[in-house]
Amino acid sequence: GTIIRITDTGEIPEDNPFADGPRCRETGETSEQGATCAEIYASGLRNPWKFAMDPNTKDNKVRFLISDVGASVWEELNEGGDDFPGANYGWPVRDGPCKFNGYSDTT
Repeated sequence: GTIIRITDTGEIPEDNPFADGPRCRETGETSEQGATCAEIYASGLRNPWKFAMDPNTKDNKVRFLISDVGASVWEELNEGGDDFPGANYGWPVRDGPCKFNGYSDTT
């Protein structure tokens, strides 16, 4: 799963981590092999189901917490926001802190 970040008019913020990539809003994917859609802010989530914004951050930075469904053992609470542009939270290679489904350890 991914987190997308667009403006209220549907444009891509200039500081999105993949802003130079192709737009994918019509099809949800890109025809450019290996390219990441410009709308994507973070990836590697299995099934994010709840977000909580932190209104008490320093320096007016955006910070939010992401509840993500685990596969078998782990449920996750991930941190996102201004300090995490382009973050890959590890799915499907990781389930929480553990390697998953025969993938080799990437940490």
